[in-house]
Amino acid sequence: MDNLKAYAVDMDRHYGTGSKPASKDKINVTCFKSDYIWSRIHAVTTSKGNCDVSVSPFVSESGLTDNNVSCELFYEHNVSAFVGNAGYQRRPKKQIIPEGNRTMIGDSIQRVQNGSVCIDGFVNIWVKVSTNSEVLAGKYNAMISVGDQEVALTTNVVGVDMPTASDYDFRVEYWQYPFSLSDYYNVDHFSPEHIDIMKKYQSYYQSLGGKEITATITEEAWGGQTFGKGDVRYPSLVKWTKLKSGEMVFNYTLFDKWVELNREVGVSGGVICYSMITWGGKVYYHDEASGKLLYDKAPLWNMGKFKKIWTPFVESFVKHLDEKGMFDTTFLAFDERPKVEGVIEFIETFRNKDNKKINLAGAFNGYKRESKTFNKIELVSVHINIAMKDKEKFSEVAKMRKAQNRVTSMYTATDSFPNSLGISMPVESYWSVMYSYSLGCNCFLRWAYNAYVEKPLEDITHWSYPAGDCFLVYPSVDSTDTNPYPSIRMIGLDMAVRDVNRLEYVRKIRPDLSVKIDALLASMVDDYKNTSIVHKSENNTNTMKLLEIEKSEKDRLVADVDKLRAGILEIYSECK
Repeated sequence: MDNLKAYAVDMDRHYGTGSKPASKDKINVTCFKSDYIWSRIHAVTTSKGNCDVSVSPFVSESGLTDNNVSCELFYEHNVSAFVGNAGYQRRPKKQIIPEGNRTMIGDSIQRVQNGSVCIDGFVNIWVKVSTNSEVLAGKYNAMISVGDQEVALTTNVVGVDMPTASDYDFRVEYWQYPFSLSDYYNVDHFSPEHIDIMKKYQSYYQSLGGKEITATITEEAWGGQTFGKGDVRYPSLVKWTKLKSGEMVFNYTLFDKWVELNREVGVSGGVICYSMITWGGKVYYHDEASGKLLYDKAPLWNMGKFKKIWTPFVESFVKHLDEKGMFDTTFLAFDERPKVEGVIEFIETFRNKDNKKINLAGAFNGYKRESKTFNKIELVSVHINIAMKDKEKFSEVAKMRKAQNRVTSMYTATDSFPNSLGISMPVESYWSVMYSYSLGCNCFLRWAYNAYVEKPLEDITHWSYPAGDCFLVYPSVDSTDTNPYPSIRMIGLDMAVRDVNRLEYVRKIRPDLSVKIDALLASMVDDYKNTSIVHKSENNTNTMKLLEIEKSEKDRLVADVDKLRAGILEIYSECK
């Protein structure tokens, strides 16, 4: 290829046409045994065409080939993304995909097929280095070839075993959408084909440290905010039917299948059920008499009606969970809903066969003013913006809950920086997880794992949320491959989660290093400046607010994370 150049670059920014990233003469990575680590190569050319890419076997310091270290090659697939944030700030709310104001970003990571990638001016190649449990500590060298260019790769293996995902002390919770998969892959809900696809996605989720299972107990638990092909965009795993007699009955077949397949692939945490406080208060049911899908409203301002609607379900649900042996691992959950106190008091009136209360989970920000309610929630998540307002108090609460073996997570959403949106710098995802860990959280949460838009491999724009906000993984560009593949944002999150769990393990085997770890985490800052600006789409008059970040602040964030990573590597170097 004409004027082909390939060199190692950082993983912290987006690099596209015309980018001039700082280049390195080689890739140098560090990982544990039974571990993996990512790095990136930027290749540019003045021509277009297919280019051969390959990696040589790894050679140890003694000069011998060592198959205990391996490498896989991937590339960035470009997708279109609208630059703007409709979200709840959009008025009026219309389910219209905004036009105009697009950018192309290399957010989707796809596997290199047949040892070749297509280069049209540039391509970013991602390198995943893996080690097994048999590898010895030391340096291992390989060479990555991109056309006639070569990039040296050195892997430094620390003689410490990486904890398995099932043994992570710090977990993640990325909301999963099983029906999104059947819609995208055009298969029947919970058909054998659908179950096979869901197992692949959930197995990958488990490997990332995913513990909790997202489940729906009502149709449109989130008010139809996701893309879907049917009249109900996001169905319930529990089917409500009102018989001609007036009795409400419940079918748990899909709910049970969903939980079972997750257990089969090792997702071992709680089943988080959404939601008794639906967005809009609507509770849907199939009406046997009319044959139609109808709904009642369960308003929080009328607890009498709320209880009348929900009592039959909760009584039935508790009985079913007891019969299935799932009561202790199932949680009724709320998502950023106001006035949950009355609902919690209502739920607490129910008991199972062992006189136990139902577990609670939810995104609830009242760790200060509503601490009594906050403390009733076993799995609780707080928006990063709220945690930042009084991080000393939040950290105190998170650490106290951790000592009680309770889960406290932090999450980023539409209007925060740093973030994990399509246009976010990849480094923002890494920072977000490390920051949550620095404040004492033992989990990081993000909506969502795989709530796909109609054509995620082409355009990741949503009608209501920032592009990329609702999924962290992509389908394969190969229609015969139904495995999920990470976004750049997902890799950033994962690399941070792995660093957190490495550090937690280091605390156990080298308690003397805990002081150094704590000091490093305490050095993190969160005062990155941003400004809310307005975009207008071409096909309607809705305003799209988005946080705009100055280049100097982005540079500062990258520099801060570089220092953090250097400190982490220094700690690893002291582990023998």
